[in-house]
Amino acid sequence: MTITIHRFTAEDWELMRALRLATLSDAPRAFGSSFDEERSYTESYWQARAGSGHSLWAADDGEPVGTVGVRPDEDGNQLMVWMWVIPAHRGSGVADLLVEAAVAMAAGRGSDTLRLWVETESIAARKLYARHGFEPTGRTEPMRGIPGRIQLEMIRR
Repeated sequence: MTITIHRFTAEDWELMRALRLATLSDAPRAFGSSFDEERSYTESYWQARAGSGHSLWAADDGEPVGTVGVRPDEDGNQLMVWMWVIPAHRGSGVADLLVEAAVAMAAGRGSDTLRLWVETESIAARKLYARHGFEPTGRTEPMRGIPGRIQLEMIRR
């Protein structure tokens, strides 16, 4: 297994679309959107999104196996907005590489902190982020689109 991390470009729009739709198919309500909604987005939307510089993808010997997105929040701080690994590669270290790449992306933008929100019941994800220096801030909020589920803010300084 040889994992490489790549930044999406506008030319990668079809790959980004495929990975994002796979993400939403695997976890239909976990990412604040829906498969049907994003499936309807136009080619120009996907080109702009892929070319924004906010998203990376992981490949195993050239085959896409995961993705992560980091963008500025409303205050200009860096926020990891999603991360997903295909089920067959979970537990293989791909998620660790994506988190490291997200941290490096935030640092490359001059930020010494990176925030994220994670479902409180997602123990494996919380442990993953803790391994990479993320700590709970104490802030929680309801998950959009998932009644009764709560998400927890974590930060790496």
